[in-house]
Amino acid sequence: KISAGLQELEQWLHDLIRQGLADLPGRPMSFWFTPAGRMVDAQAPGVARMLRDMAGIPNSGTGWQSRLLERFGRLHLLIEGFKRLDTLPAATQADIRTALGLTIREDDLRNEPGLRDHWLVLGQQVEKEENLTVQRTWLWGQTSHRPALLLSFAAFNQTLDHSLLPDSRLEAELVFYPGAVPLRAAVKARYTPPEPLNPTTLPALPTISAATGAYATALAANPWIERYPFLLRDVTIIRQGNRWAARDSTNDILPFPPGFQDGWQFLARSGGHPALLAGEWDGKHLLPLNFWPVSTHVEC
Repeated sequence: KISAGLQELEQWLHDLIRQGLADLPGRPMSFWFTPAGRMVDAQAPGVARMLRDMAGIPNSGTGWQSRLLERFGRLHLLIEGFKRLDTLPAATQADIRTALGLTIREDDLRNEPGLRDHWLVLGQQVEKEENLTVQRTWLWGQTSHRPALLLSFAAFNQTLDHSLLPDSRLEAELVFYPGAVPLRAAVKARYTPPEPLNPTTLPALPTISAATGAYATALAANPWIERYPFLLRDVTIIRQGNRWAARDSTNDILPFPPGFQDGWQFLARSGGHPALLAGEWDGKHLLPLNFWPVSTHVEC
């Protein structure tokens, strides 16, 4: 099913590129959602999500063409990678399966070796995806300096996992899902109950350039990474026109997503002074997850 579905999608992409992008801002949402539905039927829900995410780009303002072409490029690379799946390294095969939406069951990871560390819970984000509520919890290894993503899903009357809350710390062993840049993980064992996190122990990066450099390295290994955690020290929340952004000590700036509402709150808590910020980077915008108005941090 997946092979036939991707073959059909490849033809759809080729036709779209041949016809040009000029009329896409006037296309109805069904233009994107119809092929997305076909990918759900083909048992590739990850590709369906990619297509739904593309739907708003043609009406996202200046530069939408380049942003959309970038998404097309990643999707084309995924299709080509699936054609050659058996010839690729095991880690890349795992990344392709994950991008398609073919995830490994958490129970199947229990016998894999884990990483024991004091894990710092940076923040959480809850979003709706179709009929599911998805919770992303970002952790950071205090000793390993390694990020980890825990996912929790809830459908209908189910509840999300609330055993780990932001601003907490615990000693635990995590096992990571396979991939070239393993981010998603599951808790294999807990050795201490969660305790309050001390922000001065957070191993934050000193500049935006250092954070985007780490992201670029990860993206080179796995071009289908959707989100990557940033932990930055000495950043100032600023207002740019009608939008918010973070500025570091070198005056580099990362924009927050359009419609971000908590800028004034962050600005008030910091008093306009540099502080510590944790967020999700999607390649275009930094979504703040947590903010600590402290003046001393541990350098990486």
